[in-house]
This record gives sequence, C-alpha cells and structure tokens, in this order.
Amino acid sequence: MSYPDEGLYTIREYLDGEITWQKFYENAIEAANDYSKFVDHGTASFERTITLEHPNGALLTKRFTTIGISK
Repeated sequence: MSYPDEGLYTIREYLDGEITWQKFYENAIEAANDYSKFVDHGTASFERTITLEHPNGALLTKRFTTIGISK
C-alpha cells in the first residue's frame, strides 16, 4: 500500500491481520464520522481491526472478533 504525505488522518481496516482497506482524510470530522461506522467483525473469519491514525501520531483502535470460533 502507498502512503501519502504526513499530515493526514488515516483509517485502515485489517481482516485477520492483513490490511484490506485504507482511506486518507484531511478533515478530522470526516475521519471520525467514518471511523464510527465500523461496528462489527464484517467479513473477517476471526478478527477485524480498525485504526484511526491522527497526524500527531495518536492512534485509536477498534477490534472485533467473531463469536464461537472453533478450530
């Protein structure tokens, strides 16, 4: 994945440990609104992690796991 210049907010989605989606924002409110829309494990087999990285280095993380995982 390519990364633009610093100074942007970034949301990344990881499904089962792999980056599957990312989006860059100049506007903090748009980034926060989109981050709040992630509410479940989506299409992950085991785990979905959503991160919101701020330009100052702060990182917010949501982690969702599937229920009843059996091996």
